[in-house]
Amino acid sequence: MPNNIDLYWAKIDTAPEGAIAQVRVTDDGTGSEFLLPFPCKLTKEGWVNAVSGSRLAVRPIYWKPYVATTPKAPTGERRRKSGLRFNDRHPKELRKVVKER
Repeated sequence: MPNNIDLYWAKIDTAPEGAIAQVRVTDDGTGSEFLLPFPCKLTKEGWVNAVSGSRLAVRPIYWKPYVATTPKAPTGERRRKSGLRFNDRHPKELRKVVKER
């Protein structure tokens, strides 16, 4: 039975040039694997940080397409548009009714 790495990740030599990817790497010193916290891109010169363009100092071993996600709001905080209050979303007539009550 294949493990999760085999199910969700592809071997690094299968990545197409120009691919923006999440990359699992090893530092060759300890032999342990870890996931880089930023997207990477495969160029003719090798793998680079997709944001800064700097070359990776570790050896990529697996890749999968990068999917951007939005950060979660800290626990206990609600997301809302800045400067927008509840009554600002209602027509003037409705605000009058709310004020009269």
